[in-house]
Amino acid sequence: MMPSLTIGIPTYNRSACVVQTVQRLLHNNDTDFELVVSDNASDDDTAARLGELSDNRLRIIRQSENVGPTANFSTLLDQASGDYFILHQDDDVVTSDFLAAFFALARATPNLELFATSYWRGNPQTGYRGRAFGSLTKRLPALAEPSTPIVLPGKEIAPLLLLDMPFINPGVAYRTETLRRLGGFGAYPTWGGDIVINTRMLLQGPFGYVCMPYTVYVEHTTNYSRHVERAKRENWNQRMYQTLVEDLEAAGVDWPSIAFGELASWPPPEVLVLLRSWLHCRAPASLISLGWKSYREGLKSGRRSLGRAIRKLGIVGFLRALQCHRKGLTPVI
Repeated sequence: MMPSLTIGIPTYNRSACVVQTVQRLLHNNDTDFELVVSDNASDDDTAARLGELSDNRLRIIRQSENVGPTANFSTLLDQASGDYFILHQDDDVVTSDFLAAFFALARATPNLELFATSYWRGNPQTGYRGRAFGSLTKRLPALAEPSTPIVLPGKEIAPLLLLDMPFINPGVAYRTETLRRLGGFGAYPTWGGDIVINTRMLLQGPFGYVCMPYTVYVEHTTNYSRHVERAKRENWNQRMYQTLVEDLEAAGVDWPSIAFGELASWPPPEVLVLLRSWLHCRAPASLISLGWKSYREGLKSGRRSLGRAIRKLGIVGFLRALQCHRKGLTPVI
């Protein structure tokens, strides 16, 4: 039997965006999904314009008052009747290729906990960019196309979320029952909550992935991340990284080996950028040590590499990285 899917769209005062997104999704005629929109008490013409749409796959919820983004996300999850759930922002894009790949793989893998694809990120003004993680693409069978779905142990992929976001909403389909059991979107309602939730889902079981970018994350001036004070963002990042490390270690995952293997495929300057971000937010010493080890092993030894590190990290950051390394905090790899 084909697994069912709920696509949940939260919206607030962006009628043109949400109507266009709903219409685009409803053009997919061959998939078994429902579309649930939760209007967070918009005071523009969102309610009226959504009311003009008619399709038996569409349900519209209107909050009586603005409950905030996390509670609105939770409303969508509570209302979902599908076996799987996608959280779809009102201006992002999920293509028909994503839906087709998801249904094909979920039907063939009944115990699939999470499905995702690569994604494009950007906007028409600045252009779009994407990234495929080496730890994921190298798992493709010989001669396989990037569009070939693969199933991987989620625990082997979870540590990658310490390094970056190899997938991002709306390009993620969660097993609804598991997501609810883990507390849903309210389990970690702060900066980095999606990364924590995705990591915890990966720790539950099989992960389905397609390397092709079948979704688009749209960047714009109203993105929440653009309006958070740097000090607050770094404080939240510190908590997020600490939580991720604790979750991975509690699950018995050898995250240092997996993360080190991925970083080995990164150019040293990119590793240095990641290390600098870990230092700025006071990430766990084990992460900082891992970043330093990865940077040094990706370079030929010499004063020039140390000079570059000092310029990029600052003298305080450079000494902090050395301190972590020399205190024996480098994980055994």
